[in-house]
Amino acid sequence: MNGRTTKTAIIMTAVMPVAMSLTATALAAGNLSFTGNTVFSQFSTLISDAQRMIIGVSTPAAGIGVGVGALMKKFAGMSGAEAQQKMTMGNKIITSSIVGWAAINGLTLILSTVRNYL
Repeated sequence: MNGRTTKTAIIMTAVMPVAMSLTATALAAGNLSFTGNTVFSQFSTLISDAQRMIIGVSTPAAGIGVGVGALMKKFAGMSGAEAQQKMTMGNKIITSSIVGWAAINGLTLILSTVRNYL
């Protein structure tokens, strides 16, 4: 064996056990997995969890908004500029609540489409 081949053999003999032990440690710790648990599947799980939480909060929030708007309209009074202003504000609150709820629940379609490509 010449000098270059000997150096290569020594380096490979020193490097290979270290690389193998690091790989085994990473596999044992769960940081590196070859079983399909990739960053994309973790991202897909994150999207699903976020979607479930957002939709779980959006419906009660929209219900509260519609209720507040309805109460505002109910107790606006009979006539006058202030009553008209409260009626208009109540209508805006109801409309905004319904549009916001529809937009958030429409986000489900977008997230499910994106999740199919991950």
